[in-house]
Formats: sequence, C-alpha cells, structure tokens
Amino acid sequence: LAAEAWAVEWANPATRRESIAVSHIGGAAVDTNPYGLSLDDRASSTLGVLGMMTRDAMDDPDSTGYKESLKFYRRACLSSPAFVWSTTADNSRCTQLEAGRAWVRVQLAANASGLSFHPLSQALQEFPAMATHYRRAHELLSEDPGDTVQMLARIGYGKPIGPSPREPLESKLVT
Repeated sequence: LAAEAWAVEWANPATRRESIAVSHIGGAAVDTNPYGLSLDDRASSTLGVLGMMTRDAMDDPDSTGYKESLKFYRRACLSSPAFVWSTTADNSRCTQLEAGRAWVRVQLAANASGLSFHPLSQALQEFPAMATHYRRAHELLSEDPGDTVQMLARIGYGKPIGPSPREPLESKLVT
C-alpha cells in the first residue's frame, strides 16, 4: 500500500512538484536550506554532482532522477520490517493537533530505544488520484469505519544519523 501510494503521488505532476520544490540535493544544499526533504545520502549527493539528480531531472519521468526516486521509495517500503500508525475517532482540527503531539511523543520514545521512523503518509492524502489508497489505508488500519488514520510510518533499526538541519529562530520571527 505504501509503495503503491508513493508511486501515485510521484506520478501526479502537482504532488510530485510540491515535493520537489522542498527537496534539497547534497549536503551543501541541505545546510543552506535546512527544511523540507533532505537528499544528502551518498547516492543522491553523487547523482547531484553528476547532474543526474536535479529538481528538473526529478520532474522528468524519463530521467534517472525520477526513476531513482521511485526505486528508492519502493525499496524502502517493501523492505520495512514494521509499520506504526495512529488513528483518531474524529478529524477535528483540535484532534489533529493532539494526534500530532502524541505522534511526536511516540517517535521520541522509539528513537530513545534505537528505532527510526520514516513517515509514509502518501496513502492518507485526500486528492482524487489517491482515493483508492486512502480508502484501503482506512480499511486496513482503523478499527471503526468513522476513524481517521492520522499518520503512517515505517519503523525499524536504521543507521544512526545526526540531528536534522534547523533554521535559525530569527528566520521565523515576524515583526
């Protein structure tokens, strides 16, 4: 389900471009833009230096960048030993915020135990092309028909990584 939902999102130009717009390829780009999707692993960085992994390439279905993105997520989803998700009885804004707070606490507890999370919320998005996967996610992951699946992630033991990049507080202050 997660691999199929990722493929739907990546094949959809609008959702693909939304992800590409916040993707940063290579360590220098991630350091300069400490938000969004960090593609600073060895393979992405090397492909970036060679000009094969660029934002334009990621948006071209015939390119290596596009195909490698699909392969990476498919491999990640299919190799996952376990998944974790959260559901709520309703989908009010207040409930969403509480679910988010609870999710962060679960993720921090898992991290303290040496486990890593990788969010895979594509199947939980509400746009027409994802409707079949959205319905299937709710059938598989919720106990009651009225529940909302708020988050889905793969979980397992991954190689240790350092802290994620952060923007300075001053960049978010509004005068």
